[in-house]
Amino acid sequence: MRDNGGVIHYIQVLSNTLLKQHMNGDLNTILTIGMFGYFGNFTIQLPLWLIFVNICILFLIFLSSEEYFFTKDFATVSSLLFPIQVLATVTVMYLQWTPIVLGKGANISVGSQGRYFTPFLILFLPIIANLGNLKMKQHKLLTITVVTLLFNYLISLYLLIPFYWVF
Repeated sequence: MRDNGGVIHYIQVLSNTLLKQHMNGDLNTILTIGMFGYFGNFTIQLPLWLIFVNICILFLIFLSSEEYFFTKDFATVSSLLFPIQVLATVTVMYLQWTPIVLGKGANISVGSQGRYFTPFLILFLPIIANLGNLKMKQHKLLTITVVTLLFNYLISLYLLIPFYWVF
């Protein structure tokens, strides 16, 4: 990094990669929506409306968590870990993968995919749980979760079977 402009260049690379769609064509597709919606090699995508439904259900599940389990300090630190993890992933991809694809000194980092960030969404649980406490019976919450998972599974099958096994 020192040979390519140092910290200023690094900040520009992060800005170009994470904020500027015209410089990083994968920003709104593979990097962001790819966190939820793409299967396999980015050829099949869940419908965008289903992704929003999934986010709402996830938010409901987070709100129904026991509020007293998380302190404000824990919630704050936990939510700060997600952007740190994103920065670490983009940085490692810039140092290891981007030189192979675009050459040294590139203006964006390539190779990061939304699926790398999906497991870290759980880090938002404490901050969302501290927003309020949604009283929901465990059975109702379990039913909503199972129905959502089943619906996602059926939609996935509907999209995957014709793609891989054409009748």
